[in-house]
Amino acid sequence: MVLAIVFEVITRRMRVEVPIITSVRLLELQWHFHVTLFMLSLAYAYLRNVHVRIDMAVSGLSARTRAWIELVGLLLLFLPFVVMLARWGYVFWEASWRMDEASDNPMGLPHRWLIKPVIPFGAGLLILAGLCNMMRLVVFLFGPPAEAERADPVIAR
Repeated sequence: MVLAIVFEVITRRMRVEVPIITSVRLLELQWHFHVTLFMLSLAYAYLRNVHVRIDMAVSGLSARTRAWIELVGLLLLFLPFVVMLARWGYVFWEASWRMDEASDNPMGLPHRWLIKPVIPFGAGLLILAGLCNMMRLVVFLFGPPAEAERADPVIAR
């Protein structure tokens, strides 16, 4: 992504137009890289608990209460939303693929449908991360005390 940005800035500033690699294509390629980076890093961020979270409301609660809130939020909000994202992302990609969607700009990238499977794939990874976290919470809440301490160090703090 950095190379695409640097190349686009240099060619635009120098007013050099490479026939196949136009400025519009480079800008669209940056968006494609950005979507890929974002969708494929969401699951990792959720698993490592480095995602954006507002803990002010639960910071004074016990670890068990926070675990219950997390588990209920996973079941009622997170998983239904991410399953819908995966389902509609697939429908979005399939419609784009059937019509061989390309950029609206004549100088843009052809085959826009190539990037769209990243959305359901990233959502699928996020579902797996949510299920993994849910299993950690279940072990923490219902498992033996020795296992509960090792189940999720973030929640056990």
